[in-house]
Amino acid sequence: MSKQTNRNKNAIIIISIMLVMVVVMAFVSGQGMTPEKAIINNVQTKQEAMDSAELDLYMSTVTNNDYYYKNEQIRWFTEMVHRVILRVEIEVESVDIIDDETAIANIHQTHFNGEPFDFTWPCLFKLENDEWVDCGYAFEETKTDKFTVKFVDGETRVDAFIMMMNEAYANLEPIFKERPHSSFELKHFKDRELLRQRTVPSERWQFTGWGEPNESLMLFTGHPDVNRYKGTVQHEVVHHITIN
Repeated sequence: MSKQTNRNKNAIIIISIMLVMVVVMAFVSGQGMTPEKAIINNVQTKQEAMDSAELDLYMSTVTNNDYYYKNEQIRWFTEMVHRVILRVEIEVESVDIIDDETAIANIHQTHFNGEPFDFTWPCLFKLENDEWVDCGYAFEETKTDKFTVKFVDGETRVDAFIMMMNEAYANLEPIFKERPHSSFELKHFKDRELLRQRTVPSERWQFTGWGEPNESLMLFTGHPDVNRYKGTVQHEVVHHITIN
């Protein structure tokens, strides 16, 4: 065998080894990204999407496993790129790792809408298909046979709200044959401003409740009389069962 042939074989072997090393390094690099870094990247992608008004790019950061939240985020995105909301900035302040597939990131947001807004809120992230994705406000939750109630840490009247909801449902049953989805969600906020910012940030006034087709019903829970919510809930549930 000629020396030239040996040199060619050696060159091929070296190149092959180098290619394998490149592939391995790329794999290790991707696998080695920490959850914190992946979540920061996710939020940076959100910022880029809002800056460029690219809905598809924004929705690539959101879970595919929550029907209501996906619809809410499509509408929220259109709100945040609306011309009345200016200088939107979001960033990760901190990340708390709950387990191998769950984390909570504190998101700091500022924007201007007639006045400056500056607030922080806890966002739930989950690992889906090897990617960390936004799963919405980090609520606690409880389920009944009729609906799911999501509520913020420290909410003390969950049972009272469930009783009120059951009564609201019962009032509608003789009137409508249709029934709400068994997975219908109610999201409860103790902070009225945060309810507005996570729901309809372009709205100029704070409100008690908000619902849209194919979305969950969102409520401010600060009124002392829980039964005061019954009319609001019935109104929104009627929209849910007649439009959906």
